[in-house]
Amino acid sequence: ASFTPHRGGRGGGGRRFFRNSWRGGFRGGNRGGTRGRGGAGGGFHSVMGAAGMEEDEVPQQQSQQQQSSGLVLEAPAGVEFPGWSLYFPRLRYQAGLAQVRLTRAFLAFLGRYVDECGVSLEAVQDAGGLSVPSQQLLEAPEPQAEVANFAEDLVAQPDTYLACLHLALHSLVCRHRAAAQQSPPSVPLLHCRIGSLPELTQMQDLKARMLGRLVSVRGTVIRVGAVRAVCRRLAFQCEACATVCVLALDESGRFAAPAQCSGGCRSRTFRPVRASPLTQTADAQTLRLQETTVDDQGRVPRTLECEVSHDLVDSCAPGDTVTVTGVVAARAAAEDRCVLNVMLRVCALHSDQQRRSAPGDAMVDSEFTVKELYAIEAMHSLPNVFSTLVASLCPAIFGHESVKSGLLLALFGGSQRGGELGVRSESHVLVVGDPGLGKSQMLQAVASVAPRSVYVCGNTSSTAGLTISLSKDRGSNESGLEAGALVLADRGVCCIDEFDKMAKQHAALLEAMEQQSVSIAKAGVVCSLPARCSVVAAANPVSGHFDRARTVGENLRMSAALLSRFDLAFILVDRPDRRLDGLLSEHVMSLHSRAGSSAGSSVGGVSAAMAAAAGGNPVPHALMRKYIAYARKYVQPRLTREAAAELQKFYLELRAGLRCRDACPVTTRQLESLVRLTEARARAELRELCTAEDARCAIQLTRDCVRDLLSDDTGAVDVSRSSGVSCRSAAKRLLQRLQRAAEQRQNRLFSSEELMQHVRSLGVSTDATALLQALNSQGFLLQKGPRLYQLQSYDF
Repeated sequence: ASFTPHRGGRGGGGRRFFRNSWRGGFRGGNRGGTRGRGGAGGGFHSVMGAAGMEEDEVPQQQSQQQQSSGLVLEAPAGVEFPGWSLYFPRLRYQAGLAQVRLTRAFLAFLGRYVDECGVSLEAVQDAGGLSVPSQQLLEAPEPQAEVANFAEDLVAQPDTYLACLHLALHSLVCRHRAAAQQSPPSVPLLHCRIGSLPELTQMQDLKARMLGRLVSVRGTVIRVGAVRAVCRRLAFQCEACATVCVLALDESGRFAAPAQCSGGCRSRTFRPVRASPLTQTADAQTLRLQETTVDDQGRVPRTLECEVSHDLVDSCAPGDTVTVTGVVAARAAAEDRCVLNVMLRVCALHSDQQRRSAPGDAMVDSEFTVKELYAIEAMHSLPNVFSTLVASLCPAIFGHESVKSGLLLALFGGSQRGGELGVRSESHVLVVGDPGLGKSQMLQAVASVAPRSVYVCGNTSSTAGLTISLSKDRGSNESGLEAGALVLADRGVCCIDEFDKMAKQHAALLEAMEQQSVSIAKAGVVCSLPARCSVVAAANPVSGHFDRARTVGENLRMSAALLSRFDLAFILVDRPDRRLDGLLSEHVMSLHSRAGSSAGSSVGGVSAAMAAAAGGNPVPHALMRKYIAYARKYVQPRLTREAAAELQKFYLELRAGLRCRDACPVTTRQLESLVRLTEARARAELRELCTAEDARCAIQLTRDCVRDLLSDDTGAVDVSRSSGVSCRSAAKRLLQRLQRAAEQRQNRLFSSEELMQHVRSLGVSTDATALLQALNSQGFLLQKGPRLYQLQSYDF
């Protein structure tokens, strides 16, 4: 805290005096005996006489009994609640106050709530607070008997009501400990955490008219600041008589020394005692929330600064979806003190991360209405629900049923396995093909259908934007973690378009796609955040057209390590076909012809499912989103013996087919991919057991992807292409020749002319430039300049 001019106390409604500024020339408070009406006119003073008046400076006579972590159980004479000065430091206790009557009502309610729910008060004291559902509090008869419009007043005047609620909880614990005669007889500062209100407030509605009101806001945590200690009450010692006074500080923590000693010596020299047991500090932390959904397309998602304290510190991490309940406040901007930023003083926080320990969790904490459950049941009763979902995913794109099936299986995902198995349940899908085939449109459909999704474009994203970054706040200059796209898409889908344009960011995806986490070690901060999301990427070939003579890695300049992490990789090639072209043109014309008639109609709920069953309109994305969330939350399929036998048989065949001299073997990663796809196929139909038919569906998709990956320009399957290099034997001979030349020259640098000469001397029939680009993308040759390469390795 810093010494700044501070407003003085109120002397019974008299003038406000400042310590170092007074128009009449007075300094150090009130020197000339000027007094307001009904009280002293000093800067800070304690009113010891009239009850119910505000006080800024409280002389402490029992400093040996009171501790900073608690309050003595024995209340002062005439004070009913021992913790009154903790929650109302500026208000003198009086039996007839409205705060006292409201605290009694809250005390009766909390006593009944604790008895009904069987809450241990010892656990409440250890945790530092108690969570109370807002619905039970708003409908409680005790506070309603005291206040007629209790629900409206709680939202309109939350500070007073929350202070009374906290005091009631503190008094309840104090009485319990006094009755049990437990020691030590001190109770810490307790807080009663109210659950989310029945109606959530959108971030766009948090305007100036909402200041001072109690609201509940839902959003995604994108930044978590460092934990800091904030002084709430500061002790001052008089230099003359050693009298100790305590000042209650405001939210900013700024203070000024007392104007005059209340011990009788009338000294004006004080020393702050930060190590005094009377000084109270609290942990505080700043969070930044971003709204989860953006209804208005084309605008930046809104963010909200939230201030948490005490037991709410470190209760969430970047990427968590939270619901916060707090009081809307204003804070001066760091650039201009005249500009106020809207922020939220959080009094309760609920994170969806707390519910993710169970295996049956959805992408988000979804709640289903009765109407939605009937609609999901109607969809489940369709004769072929999976085909209906495939046709409804992106109906504007004709064909590509295999691609849509793979994308849909990635949305459902596999069964989540608890414990320390370390097996991921999310599937990754890559779609590669010529431009103009609808890859981006299918990607946007996936982002629209997924219950939780993040859509990014590769040419405008950075490594920090994808993973996590460490930044400093301008005002407080403290470091904080800002979540990237992969962390924000935790338990959801991260759609990456233009995947080929982000070659420099490919290395950042390796850990997130396999280990399902993102780690950072920067500026003394070492941490790891969960990134359990499915990566769905779309890419165009670097040459504009997919070249079958090259491998997928060469067409995308992607390493084999990253390519192997995708469960499914689809290749779309635009080939002229008279029959398919005719069907495609008819499909496009039909879309444009009925666009005007169906633009104003919307199908939803049970009627949408019935229309899909009758072969009419496709299922709306809103209903598909609820269906997927329901399946991920409540359905956890298991493999049967028949399905496991089918998968094992195909895996062994795949291993035997790729067993040759120059081929990379198939690992257990492909087998785990088959298991995930099989479980997703059963989950799409809300079945708990995976049948052999589900396994054959997953096998067919995998076989098609493997055939596309290993097929050359003639259509024949070449298993040597699994290494990522189209001309493996030629590349191996070239690397061996370059290694011998480097040993003779004692230099591993080669110009492009020298490399071309070595390629021609080997008599390779393939394109020399394409071969050098393939070796560069695979990491065997490192480009050091425009026409200069360095040999990295020849272990091929």
